[in-house]
Amino acid sequence: MEHPNFNQFKRLFIQKGSAGNVKKYFEAQIDECKKEERHGTASNYMCAMGSIERVKGIETLNFKDITPAWLKDYYKKMKDSEKSINTISMYLRALRTLYNQAIKDNIISPGYYPFGKEKFVIPAGYNNKRPLELSELKALSDYSGDKLYEKYRDFFLLSFYLMGLNYADLLTLKWSQLDGDTLTVLRKKTEHTSESNLRKIELTVNQSAKEIINKHGKTDREYIFDVIKPEDNPEEIRRKVKNFNRNANQALKKVAEKIGINTNISTVFARHSAASHGLASGASVGDVSLALGHSDLRTTSNYISSLRQGRQQLADALDIKKSVPKTKRETDDTETSNE
Repeated sequence: MEHPNFNQFKRLFIQKGSAGNVKKYFEAQIDECKKEERHGTASNYMCAMGSIERVKGIETLNFKDITPAWLKDYYKKMKDSEKSINTISMYLRALRTLYNQAIKDNIISPGYYPFGKEKFVIPAGYNNKRPLELSELKALSDYSGDKLYEKYRDFFLLSFYLMGLNYADLLTLKWSQLDGDTLTVLRKKTEHTSESNLRKIELTVNQSAKEIINKHGKTDREYIFDVIKPEDNPEEIRRKVKNFNRNANQALKKVAEKIGINTNISTVFARHSAASHGLASGASVGDVSLALGHSDLRTTSNYISSLRQGRQQLADALDIKKSVPKTKRETDDTETSNE
């Protein structure tokens, strides 16, 4: 500790175990996430800690040891082991969060901070989840064959109809959240946030969504779908959601192969597709952002990708021969030549 006082030392020693030790900070963060039932976030930190342990070693790693050179070496070794940019970025962002916390705890001086311009910039992950075109969504909706595949297809479409509602929220929906055409949701990803502007999301349930809910819903249960039980604890709920999501992804890829659409499809494509088609239909960015549950429009922009229809409209708008009538162009050319 650079400028210790007894109370700070006592607090950090009890909570973190060893001041400045990176592993102790990871363990404290994981415990905190689990207590708040943010099990997905806890899993991310566990994966990041395990990766650093395998690649660089973590038992005696101190925040002062994490220099730009250390980060570049970790990045290179991860790339050499064929890990994706998205995975590497996720682990490095977790490490950066803990480093910032160590600075707040006065464990290390901001002068040692190794991230940022002229030091080490975490590579930006890339978005390879393009939205499905309407023709692809229609082909998916028309698919018939394996009944289990049809079930997972239905849940994908329901997620799309409900503005990309993720499966953690979708599978834990209760009948009490549905009031006529309105579905009220507090997203699992944000329900434990301490932000004062936390708000519930109200979604309109269209006819296609109602048909899927009526088809798979169990009216004699607390939860709409027969996946989660009232007695399930948070760990069990997370396990069931994860298994359902994995099985759904496998089924979607099989269906995609059969009907000849994007075979990289996964459940998260529903969210990107909903955002992009929502905007293409004329909805405002603000409306789309609210439906997605975002508090920042910049976050919404990460979900928006160009559709073939939009790209064609843009290209046509820039094509002078298409956008300007021929007689008008000939008149303009004549006037220009006379001048």
